[in-house]
Amino acid sequence: KAAGAGDALIKQSGAVTVGSEVNRIYERVPSRLQIEDPVLHRRIVIDAVHSQTCVVWNPWVETAEAMDDLDDLDDLDYLRFICVETVNTASEVIDIPAQGEARIGAEYRIEALGA
Repeated sequence: KAAGAGDALIKQSGAVTVGSEVNRIYERVPSRLQIEDPVLHRRIVIDAVHSQTCVVWNPWVETAEAMDDLDDLDDLDYLRFICVETVNTASEVIDIPAQGEARIGAEYRIEALGA
């Protein structure tokens, strides 16, 4: 699902790349996600717990400049910035009754590319 696309579903084929503002919901994703970072020769591995949905986000130029909570980023950091979050949203929303609980989690680790 893409932000602003309503209920339109878009099937992702291949790697996610960023060349403009991105705010996407991916459903039915595997529990292990990976970010390949060839510049720093690393792979960031995200193991989700109790989530089969993720959000991929990059503010790009205009949104990054307008966001007060990104003040610690340099002007061109949006080119090196990606947010991948495990979530429960879209078709995976969980209703939690009063006094109930639900847990979601993620474990992150960094590996050398080629490992």
